[in-house]
Amino acid sequence: GMTQSIPGSYICSPTPTSQSPVISGISGPQSLNVNQQGTWSVIASDPSGGNLSYSIRWGDETSVDNAPNASSAVPAQTSTFTHTYLRAGVFTPTFTVRNNAGLSAQTSLTVNVGNTTSSSITVLSPNGGETWTKGTTQTIQWQNNGTSNCQVGSTCASPTYDIQLV
Repeated sequence: GMTQSIPGSYICSPTPTSQSPVISGISGPQSLNVNQQGTWSVIASDPSGGNLSYSIRWGDETSVDNAPNASSAVPAQTSTFTHTYLRAGVFTPTFTVRNNAGLSAQTSLTVNVGNTTSSSITVLSPNGGETWTKGTTQTIQWQNNGTSNCQVGSTCASPTYDIQLV
């Protein structure tokens, strides 16, 4: 057969692939009072160096707050958002970060909004005057007299107690 050479040069370049933005951190309050403003920070970056826009679903509304950031090609950036919950409950604000290519990443955390008034604890037993032998196991019973805004059927944080032997 005959070999034919074609003049000219061809440069093969791979098709650029868009990458999703990366969320490397999120912080915010775990509990708030009703009508108390909370502040959440999201640390995100775009591997391709583009601009990021944010949308947040706070969990207590049907609309979505859009908060596009200023045009900046910073590799990693922290964006701060504030919100005030007007009713008690357990909410899960969800933060969506979107880049110029339309790809997105999402993260969320839970905040318990409600009555964080101080509660009291009554020790039921021992009730005083007991003598305990060293090395024995004793049962301590108490009653939490605090109020709870936990709705039936919802997930609520159980209280924790610190017990000290004086």
